[in-house]
Amino acid sequence: MSRDAPLRVTVSSGVLRIEIGVDTLAGCAERHTEHQAEREEPVGYDGPQVTDRDGLAQDVRRALEHEEEDGTTAVHLMLDGSITRAIEQGSEHVLMPRDAGYDVAERIRREANG
Repeated sequence: MSRDAPLRVTVSSGVLRIEIGVDTLAGCAERHTEHQAEREEPVGYDGPQVTDRDGLAQDVRRALEHEEEDGTTAVHLMLDGSITRAIEQGSEHVLMPRDAGYDVAERIRREANG
């Protein structure tokens, strides 16, 4: 993967991977509208200037891993929201408790075995 690689989400060999090149991440930070200030001349916006792209990537990694009091992280919230969206959009790979074929005994066995 190169430093300017776009955001990619892949599933390979049983692993979900979310990747983005550090230069692409820095570009996102510099264009992030929440951190831009309006200016009068010339017309446009001033955004943050990333001075150390690798350092910013480490800061973002720490922010993603930061645990709230209940142990949740930004990554947990992102995954929870994405799982909910997939189910609500009709994922054919999940059975809900009221669906035909849902096996309560199997769920209990899985929970007991961790």
